[in-house]
Amino acid sequence: MSSDENIIYGREERRPVRLPMQHGTANKKFRTARWQEVPMLKSHSFLKAVREIVETASRLDLISICIVGKQSTGKSTIAQSISHVLHNELESKYGIIFNVVIWGMVQLQNIDEALKTIESNTIIIFDDISFARKIVSSHHWNKVLNTMTTIRHRGSDVRIILIFNYHYTLANDKFLRGSDYTLITSTNVAEHENMIKLYGGRHIIKYLERELHSATSTGYFGPDNPEYKKDKTKPPKLYKFRQPFSLALFHTPNGLRPIIYPHIKWLDPKCGICAAAHPNIRTESESVDDFMSNLVERYGSTAISGLKVFLAQRGILQYGKTTISARNAIAKHIRDSNTTPQALLDWFNQYKGR
Repeated sequence: MSSDENIIYGREERRPVRLPMQHGTANKKFRTARWQEVPMLKSHSFLKAVREIVETASRLDLISICIVGKQSTGKSTIAQSISHVLHNELESKYGIIFNVVIWGMVQLQNIDEALKTIESNTIIIFDDISFARKIVSSHHWNKVLNTMTTIRHRGSDVRIILIFNYHYTLANDKFLRGSDYTLITSTNVAEHENMIKLYGGRHIIKYLERELHSATSTGYFGPDNPEYKKDKTKPPKLYKFRQPFSLALFHTPNGLRPIIYPHIKWLDPKCGICAAAHPNIRTESESVDDFMSNLVERYGSTAISGLKVFLAQRGILQYGKTTISARNAIAKHIRDSNTTPQALLDWFNQYKGR
């Protein structure tokens, strides 16, 4: 891990260990890691899973992620944690800046107004839309579906990552279910066949059901803890439920695999980007007045210019009307011609040298 990742996510220390698993893998050697001093299996890595999504999002302008599970099984939690890692890693690794917003039924029912707020690259979490189709008219629902295909073409093109949360696999149209990635936070007998048909992995789906039953009935899940046989004061399983990890299945074209995921507060309690999207997240930050006063004292008027640039990157324009009009004219010229941003930069460098 890089030093930046150590600061954001904590350091992973890896070592080989023999841990008996639940489905025909006893006595195999597995690699463990310590994530912020909490033990985990390397194969269950949440960061590795999300970094696959990061790579896809860095190459495509629109991707979608579906999260399926019954109520109170962590759909919102994992959506928040995924969005946090996505916006951090896309910016730090690729320089692609994303906002994070949450949309619910209010935004779906007023989709045109909601779209007006999308002015920059955005991760949109659709929180619990299982019954949206039954609430809105067929005409409006078709409008919503059409919006999903054109959402990034808003004046100037932006990148969009859509995250859909819903309760059961067939709750939404095939269009919405046809996501780039899917996560499953729970399953039951009624859902087995649907999930197997969509995602395969009969044994691993039943494994999820068994482990979640263990987690909710005993407070522990995962492989047996070999230290428990010697010392009954030790936890019987590797993971203590929601302290900080929960279990989910991660589906890609390569198949299903189990991963663990933490709450966003455990990942990073001080992320202002996530706090703006999630009002329930309380950030621990220094006073804005103190910070900006110190920044102005250090950089002078350049601090205000830097603030305007930062806000503009987040879709919040604080420039004058003439500047915004000029910016829009440039964006239109880019769309209507073969002019590239690099060509504009070359012109700008020549202009500065005059």
